[in-house]
Amino acid sequence: SSLTKNWILLRYAVEINHYSPLSTPNSTSSNEQQQFELLCLNLTTTQQLYVIRDETEKIECIDLLTTDSSSIIGTYTGDSLLMSYVIPSDNIQRKFLVKFVSTATQNARQHCEDCVKLLSNSITITHFDSISLTSSSSSMINPIEKLNSIVSIDDMIKVLMGDNSIQLSTYYN
Repeated sequence: SSLTKNWILLRYAVEINHYSPLSTPNSTSSNEQQQFELLCLNLTTTQQLYVIRDETEKIECIDLLTTDSSSIIGTYTGDSLLMSYVIPSDNIQRKFLVKFVSTATQNARQHCEDCVKLLSNSITITHFDSISLTSSSSSMINPIEKLNSIVSIDDMIKVLMGDNSIQLSTYYN
């Protein structure tokens, strides 16, 4: 429908954790970054969030209305949004990171903020800087500084997932 919000994405990366009842959490985890011809993030009027590849294939789907909101976590910084959600029936946790594209009317950061505003009607979304300040100050003994470098999506995932050995550069602040 015309009321579906639609954002074009530059990048998409996903991490999938399978929880097995007999083993420790994160028993298997796969992490992949994928490049597609066309990648979109869609938010429907029924509060379903999709990542759609090449206009038809849904590669992520979160139902913001029916999913227990405590099992969905959103974090954003600059022009990137990280979503983490649990699929209880499959014992799987999916985390995906998307980077928005600048358009003629708005830059990527504004698109990200527009998306966050709409999503925060249904779920809690935090700004990444406010997390990093609280969680990293005590536990960072010897951070690897990557000053003024554009951080890879893998590094960003590590930071957002709580690996405090990597410091996001000023580029993302």
